Amino acid sequence: MLPASIDLQVLAVILFTSSLWYSRTDMMTADHWFNGFPAEWQLVVPTLFLLHGSQIVNAVVLTALGISQLTSIKFVHPVRVVEQRALTLALTTLWLVAIAALVEVSPNLPWWGPVVLLAGPIYQIAITVRRTLGVNVTQP
Repeated sequence: MLPASIDLQVLAVILFTSSLWYSRTDMMTADHWFNGFPAEWQLVVPTLFLLHGSQIVNAVVLTALGISQLTSIKFVHPVRVVEQRALTLALTTLWLVAIAALVEVSPNLPWWGPVVLLAGPIYQIAITVRRTLGVNVTQP
């Protein structure tokens, strides 16, 4: 999934930044958002695997998420965040079910496979950007 020339470096970034993220004392905000990417590699790696993207794109995505663990970018907790909870739970569940179902038929994904696989991350990016920039739809 990664270029052989940089695979160990990308994995080192993931391992190092994940270990730092798990040692953070501020990993969650008072309203239950994660500060920095919450090391949800069990969602990211299978998604990239199933999408059969280029090795360079995979390396960029994994490195960017690894580095984002050291930031204060607000990532949604799929269960504890009140804002858009029903939609967040529904899309996260759909994403997880899609991963499990599509692993069974990989590499021959149905037409809807990539659409569903991308729905979760696109939603996560949208709500992350909105919250990080300070827009909260539950506040008056």
